[in-house]
Amino acid sequence: MKQIRILFLGGGKRVSLCQRFEVAARYLGLELKTYAYELNLDQPISKHAEVIVGKRWTDLGVLEDIRNHV
Repeated sequence: MKQIRILFLGGGKRVSLCQRFEVAARYLGLELKTYAYELNLDQPISKHAEVIVGKRWTDLGVLEDIRNHV
């Protein structure tokens, strides 16, 4: 089965969008793996995506941190 991976950046409350991706992946016969880059693990999206704890958007190293996780 073909796998697709999606990274939500700051998507803590974008649960409905994640759910729509899940429905679409099932419909298309794809294996979906979702990740969310967040400040902490306590986010609503954590029930649908693997949370990657990262830096604040104002941190100068945020882009490098994201690249190191993907």
